[in-house]
Amino acid sequence: MSTRNATLTLYRNLIKQAQYLPSEKRISATTQIKKEFRENKSNHEDTQRLLKNAESRLSFMKMMSPRRTEQKSMGSTFVIREGKLIEATPQQADKASHSNWGAGNVNPDEIEKHHRLLRRQNFMEGPLKRR
Repeated sequence: MSTRNATLTLYRNLIKQAQYLPSEKRISATTQIKKEFRENKSNHEDTQRLLKNAESRLSFMKMMSPRRTEQKSMGSTFVIREGKLIEATPQQADKASHSNWGAGNVNPDEIEKHHRLLRRQNFMEGPLKRR
C-alpha cells in the first residue's frame, strides 16, 4: 500500500474512532486530528514517524472509547389491552437444550442425503468404465 493510501486510511479511521468518544472529547479530538494532518501535509521527511505516532494514537483512542452495545434487531409486538395499544416485549425463540445428533451421533437423514450426493457424483460406484 502506498504511503498516501495508508495515510488516508489512517486519517479516516482516526476520524471514525473519534466519533465514538464521549461528546466532551469528541469535538476537540476531531479538530486536533484534522489540524495535525493539515499541518504535516507537505512534511515528507517525517512521514514514517508521523504515521507511527498516528497509529499509536488510534490504538489509544480505541481503548478510551466506550464499547458499543450490541443491539439485537427484533420487531416490535403490539397488543391491545383494555382498548389501549401497548407495546409488548417480544420473546426470543429458544434453541433446543438437547439434541440427539451431536459429534458422535450423526442424523440418519443427513447420512442418507450424503450417500445420495456421493452416488450422484459417481463416487460410490468407483471410476467410470469406458466402453
